[in-house]
Amino acid sequence: MAVVKYDFEYVKGDSHQILVEDVGEVDRMYMTVKCPSGLVRIQKKYYRDPEEGKTEGIELQEDGSYLITLEPQDSDNLKCSLKYNYDIQIIVGKVKATIVKGKLTLEEEITCCRNEV
Repeated sequence: MAVVKYDFEYVKGDSHQILVEDVGEVDRMYMTVKCPSGLVRIQKKYYRDPEEGKTEGIELQEDGSYLITLEPQDSDNLKCSLKYNYDIQIIVGKVKATIVKGKLTLEEEITCCRNEV
């Protein structure tokens, strides 16, 4: 399976969703975001078997795709304009594969929660 390169930007404090399609049924899926120093800043997880761990931020859809949601608070400790490395990895049985990797960049928010009425 080839690794898809996908860079994206979104506004700090907003939600952002990524739809992962055509991977079939997976046992586990992770999306990990790291700062340039290697420190993990965000990790989203999916476990087919709830005994293995708690699913957070990745939902299996009715059509078999997986929806990864970055919540507004996920960007609280991220800096605007800095390029963060991320990847999406799946595990099926004993096979582990990185299917997507790229750069995530946050843009500055204009309207933030303290300005919302």
